[in-house]
Amino acid sequence: MEKIKKLSKWIRLNGVKGIGPSRAMKLIHHFGGVDRIFSSSSKELEETRIFDEKNLAEFGRVQNSSDDALQQALERAWRNGMRMRALYEPEYPRRLKFIPDPPATLFYYGNYALVERKIIAVVGTRQAEKNSLDFSRKFCRELAEKDCVICSGGALGIDTRAHQGLLDTGRGDTICVFGTGLARPYPEENIGLFEKIKRKGGLIVSENLPNFPGSSIAFVRRNRITSGLSDAVVLIASGEKGGAMIQSKIAHQQK
Repeated sequence: MEKIKKLSKWIRLNGVKGIGPSRAMKLIHHFGGVDRIFSSSSKELEETRIFDEKNLAEFGRVQNSSDDALQQALERAWRNGMRMRALYEPEYPRRLKFIPDPPATLFYYGNYALVERKIIAVVGTRQAEKNSLDFSRKFCRELAEKDCVICSGGALGIDTRAHQGLLDTGRGDTICVFGTGLARPYPEENIGLFEKIKRKGGLIVSENLPNFPGSSIAFVRRNRITSGLSDAVVLIASGEKGGAMIQSKIAHQQK
């Protein structure tokens, strides 16, 4: 499948140390496509002045190595219903294109059209008290009645109640952003919730390869996607140094 071949090259390009989405997009604009980048000579790549000596050498190794394993993994994911969007594609979420560090690739299940709706991110601590949990659920029911899409991270606590509040209305207009790959749902306690989101026509998104197990850095980095997709961020409850406070700071930097 041609899309998978291009996506595989795009992922490998972004994996080169010192490249990342910003420089990768400059290369796309310069050469006109990811295939042309991979077919270019070292001299042509060097003349762009986007590569330095170290990452040019690393890209040379990537350029000349096989990507069969990655392609096969992406093809399996596609057969299982997972879909992908790359930063260079026009269908990539327009809001995310303008954040400081957009994800190079998005993997998703479900109703992708939700990314163009009015989206409110609702976030908070996993250790919230009962009144905060109840407020989160009620608040998201009310937002749903105003035709808003609720975006959160699927974590225990406030995130879970946010998704549940939307689902209470019988609708599925919610976006859940994973810090793991989509084939490794986390936390396990919420697998039923994630399945319900998919069944009801919601959207589950991750920037990570399908079998990525997650990491502390990845869970922090997913916050920029949650807020980046959204028109506004509502912080329900947080500890002084909790992840939700990090989310709030990221949102301020993006807007």
